[in-house]
Amino acid sequence: MRYVSVYEFRNNLSEFLDYLIANNTPIAIKRYNKPIAILNKYNKEKDDFDPMKYYGFLGSGTTGEEFVNKIRRNKKELTRIKYLRNR
Repeated sequence: MRYVSVYEFRNNLSEFLDYLIANNTPIAIKRYNKPIAILNKYNKEKDDFDPMKYYGFLGSGTTGEEFVNKIRRNKKELTRIKYLRNR
């Protein structure tokens, strides 16, 4: 594992990405001598991101559309806001 500071990483990003690809060695990024992130090479076989597992993220079966409809303002509030903005 290679350790680099945040500022060094920021200034030489492309070099570190090339190093990561060539050596397949993780890079630990430090700030004030404390590791804050680890950068690993992407592995397609280990990619387990499934967006459907976030569907219903609000619990009790609430979907994203239902949540948006719940937080939308009603007609009376919208006309009041338009009135206040146009004064």
